[in-house]
Amino acid sequence: EPYQDVFTYRRWQAQGFQVQRGEKAIKIPVVKVVDRENQDTGEVETRKLLGTGAVFCRHQVKEA
Repeated sequence: EPYQDVFTYRRWQAQGFQVQRGEKAIKIPVVKVVDRENQDTGEVETRKLLGTGAVFCRHQVKEA
């Protein structure tokens, strides 16, 4: 089934797979949580930022 196992490029490499040449990444939304210290008050502020991540499906990789 397509899109069942999706991981980042580095995660596929760590598992012993290589993304096939010419394959395009699937873009997914990612929420990043960032803690920032306020220099005036010293309080820690937590912010959520929306970004994108790039993942590859199992059908786009081969064993290295």
